[in-house]
Amino acid sequence: MNQQQFDEYFMGQCDDNAAHRFEQWYMDNIDNPELDRMSLSLLERMSVYHDTDAARDAYNRLCKFAKETGHKIPGNRFFGYHRAFYKFVAAAAVVLVVFGMGWLTSRVAVDEVAEPAAPQLVSIYCPAGCDKEVVLPDSSTIVIRPDSRVVYDRLTFGENRKLYVYGDIYCEVRPTADHQPFDIECQGSTIQVLGTKFDVRSHDNDTEFEVMLYEGSVKLNPRFAEEDCSIVMSPGEIVKVNKVNGNISRTRVDGIGHNTGTDYYIDCTLNDVLAALGRKYDRSITIRGGEEIGHHRIFAIFSEGESIEEAIKTLSTLTDLHVERPDSMHYILM
Repeated sequence: MNQQQFDEYFMGQCDDNAAHRFEQWYMDNIDNPELDRMSLSLLERMSVYHDTDAARDAYNRLCKFAKETGHKIPGNRFFGYHRAFYKFVAAAAVVLVVFGMGWLTSRVAVDEVAEPAAPQLVSIYCPAGCDKEVVLPDSSTIVIRPDSRVVYDRLTFGENRKLYVYGDIYCEVRPTADHQPFDIECQGSTIQVLGTKFDVRSHDNDTEFEVMLYEGSVKLNPRFAEEDCSIVMSPGEIVKVNKVNGNISRTRVDGIGHNTGTDYYIDCTLNDVLAALGRKYDRSITIRGGEEIGHHRIFAIFSEGESIEEAIKTLSTLTDLHVERPDSMHYILM
C-alpha cells in the first residue's frame, strides 16, 4: 500500500474491493511504524478535506473490521500528537478521521501511556476576500492570506515556536536573544527560520509550493522534491517546488521587498495566479479554451487597492485573453 491508497480509504474514495484489501493490509501491518508515517502525512493535509460523512464512514468500517477480526488498534505511539490534532479539528471545523482514530485508539490503551498535558491549540482562519494580520505570542507578525489557516499550540509556543500553515501567509519572525528557531510546517515541508521576512504559498490546489524571501535567511526542506534536500535561501530569492514532478527552480529578483497589500507573481502559472486572485476577491475566475492555457507562465504585480476589474484587465493584456463576466461572481478568460 502507498500513501495515495491510504488517503483514498480514509477519504471514502475507494470501492468495496479496494477497501477490503486495505483493511486486511492494515490489520496485517498494525504494528508497522509506516502506518504512523502515513497517518501523519494525511493529518497535515486534513484541513482542506470536508467530506465528513465519507471520512467517518471509512473510519467506522475499519473499526468494525478490526473488531470482527479480533484486532486492537494500538495507541501507544503519537499519543499526544493525535490528541492535539483532535482538538484542532474540533476548533477549526475540519474533518476528523485519523485524528479521531489516534485519540480513540489511545483511549483503548490508556493504561499503557501517561497522558500528556492537554494542548491549547489556537486555530485562526482568514476567509476569502480579505487578509488578517495576527501578532503571535513571541511578537512575530503574520498576515494570513485569503482562504488560509494557521494553527499553533499556545501552551508550548514559548519554548517551541512552531506554526502549522494551511494556505498562504506573509511572515515577519522576531529573533530571540537565544536565537530560538521558528519552524513552519506546511504541505509536509518544513521552513526553519531565525529572524526574517518572507511569503509562503502552499494551497493544496496550486501547481507549485513557493517561498519568497525578502530579508534574513531560511532553510527549506521540501517534501515534493524527488530527493531529500535542504535549500538555504538568501534575500531576493524565490524557490518553487513542482508538486507533480518534484522539480525545483530558484529565481533571484534583486531589489524586491515586501509591501503591504502588494502581491508578486514571478514566473507563476496562470492557473495559480487565477486561483490566488479568486481567493483575494472572493470571486470565481476560470479559463475556457484549452488546458494548456492555464500552464502559461506569467510575471505580474498587483498593487494594494487594485480592484478585481483592474487585475483581470492586467491578466487579459498579459495573456491576450478576452474576458467575459456572466454575473457579478464569475469571470471567464478565453
